[in-house]
Amino acid sequence: MKRHLSIHDMVGLLSGEYDDAKQTRMMNHMRACKSCAVRYRCVQIIMYSTVSGDLAPSAGVRERILDFFDRFNASPNKREKTFIPYNLRKRYAAFVPAVTVAAVFAVLFFLFEYNAFKTKDLHLRVLEHSGSVDINQDRAGLVTLVDAGDTVQVFRDSSALLGFDDIMNIDLADNTAFRIVRAEKIERTDAFQFRFYVEKGRIVSESKHADVNLDYIYETPHCLIYSIGTRFNLNVSERQTEIVVFDGAVRLKSKYNSEELVTQKNIRYTVFSGKSNLSRGGNSSKRTGDHAGMPDTIKKEKIEIQRI
Repeated sequence: MKRHLSIHDMVGLLSGEYDDAKQTRMMNHMRACKSCAVRYRCVQIIMYSTVSGDLAPSAGVRERILDFFDRFNASPNKREKTFIPYNLRKRYAAFVPAVTVAAVFAVLFFLFEYNAFKTKDLHLRVLEHSGSVDINQDRAGLVTLVDAGDTVQVFRDSSALLGFDDIMNIDLADNTAFRIVRAEKIERTDAFQFRFYVEKGRIVSESKHADVNLDYIYETPHCLIYSIGTRFNLNVSERQTEIVVFDGAVRLKSKYNSEELVTQKNIRYTVFSGKSNLSRGGNSSKRTGDHAGMPDTIKKEKIEIQRI
């Protein structure tokens, strides 16, 4: 056979409508034609999934299957039908990229016009300070507002208190280096978003999440701390970050091996730099997958609530 088998041919073959000679010719054709063999197998599965065992399908089943394939133009002998003539498609093909780019810009313009991406810069206020406190190397007192990109350096025997409205307070102890990475409001959702980097030192962070769309992240050299609504104490040194949660919870993520957990109250969590093979809770735990062989970097121990 020089032509491909049609769906009607295949259904007739499965229904036993042809004599032995024609069936042999059709089977020989499918042994040499991979396309027809694959389509024949699909038709076979569809037909016999509608009947029990190896019984031949009824005339009604055959008619429904043929109607289904006819409607979807399954035969490879039939030319593909398209709404746009070939000559027009070829002529206007060059305009398709330009139209696509124009559509993308139109969508982006719509989103910007309706404040989908508009943000407003926020400021933290210096509420209190004592001793030697620098903001971008200027003495606190001369500077009362702290913006994204500003660095607060608290020296020995000194302290500072930063605040944002009545939503967030950040108490900086002595020998602390603190930078505001992000401070903005998303206009469309009224969400307040902050990101801070604590290079070293001790802080106490307290925030109010009730009735406020507040999202913030603290980053240290060793981990990321995502707020879930809380008051916590953070202590950062060269080798580790310690955190104790007083209220609520935070989500901790180690930078060394992506170990991650949600904190509980009354627990001191220590996130190490990964240079030492340290375990969590005093017992070594096995790691699998991409981090197999790496040591845990978060250790926890139960303590009485206190500021450390």
